[in-house]
Amino acid sequence: MIPLEWVEAAVERWHAWKDAGGAMDRIDAVGVDVGLTTALTVLAPRVGDVVPELREHARQDTMQTAGHVKALVDARGGRPIVDVIGIGAGVVHRLREQKVPVIAFAAGAKTDLKDKSGELGFANLRAAAWWGLRDRLDPAGKPTVALPPADGLIGDLTAPGWVMTSTGKIQIEEKAEVAKRIGRSTDRGDAVVMVFALEILAPRVSGTPVGIGAGPSFWHGDR
Repeated sequence: MIPLEWVEAAVERWHAWKDAGGAMDRIDAVGVDVGLTTALTVLAPRVGDVVPELREHARQDTMQTAGHVKALVDARGGRPIVDVIGIGAGVVHRLREQKVPVIAFAAGAKTDLKDKSGELGFANLRAAAWWGLRDRLDPAGKPTVALPPADGLIGDLTAPGWVMTSTGKIQIEEKAEVAKRIGRSTDRGDAVVMVFALEILAPRVSGTPVGIGAGPSFWHGDR
């Protein structure tokens, strides 16, 4: 789905951003891929089109994850986008109890979104979010996304494949199938994909998505 050279170019932009004095004083959002107590939980903060760093936590429960997310947004602002499937539901619930403006990301949810041509749909929200990041990284669009040189991130983002269904919808390879093929879960990549889905997930105020700008041109339709 996402060519290797596109991701490598995004990492080069990160180095340029860092060399220019880029910092993470305030954030716009943070993508959170929640792992089981034996797996990796990844937080991907976002500043504009830059992911300054990935924060990884191993072997922690949902309350600990909720605590890390709350501490980050209390200090840096932004909205957490949390994978609500499975164990992530506990993190979303706890953050809502604490009045944190969390956005639940339900990967399998249906969506009416279209690609930038306005012709192709998506099998689910996960496919729409991954395709959205793909279009953000496309060199034909003069991309500004910058990604950190984090271990495993390039492999995560370039691993999934995709197919076109007979109904004209883009379907991404199942996460479990990707993990089986590459020998690990794409936790880092998933956190990054979620944080760049902010514009299609955030509540709209006066027709403009909350967060960054007016939203990317490659998404059409309602969430």
